[in-house]
Formats: sequence, C-alpha cells, structure tokens
Amino acid sequence: GNYISERSAKEFERIRISCFRETYVSLAGSREKELKTAFIFKEVKMLNVILSEPEFIILDGIDYDAIIGVEVLQIMGLSIDMRADRLK
Repeated sequence: GNYISERSAKEFERIRISCFRETYVSLAGSREKELKTAFIFKEVKMLNVILSEPEFIILDGIDYDAIIGVEVLQIMGLSIDMRADRLK
C-alpha cells in the first residue's frame, strides 16, 4: 500500500481529496490489525505519470513523509532491483 505520515496528512487535507475511508492495516510482526484512516486523491502526478485515485493510509510514527507502494511504482514503469538496492 501507500502510506503517508500523520504530519504530512494535515498538509494534504487542503488539496483535492476524493474521499476519506477507514481500512485495516496489519501491524508489523503481528497477526493483529489496526483500523486506520485513508484518503483517496482525485489524481496524483509523479514523474510525469498521472495516477487516478491513489489511496494513502495515514500512519503515525513513520520517519518519511510518504511511502509509495509497489503497485504505484509498477504503474509508473519502475521496478525494484533488490540486489543492486535501487529502482529501475
């Protein structure tokens, strides 16, 4: 999935969001799930690719503004090379 930090989510609330919803997220190292808020943008443009209605789940305590999931990377035509530790 795509994740966004709680602090960044407050900034993004001011731009075009299609809707809010709640979704369950698996907790790292556990079988437990936690209910989190997610929002869906009308569209997001990254690296000249327009993504239609991507969902971002709001997580507290992450060190980054956003974490982009594999599905979005594939739509953008990028792949992960784990051996070389880079995107292609």
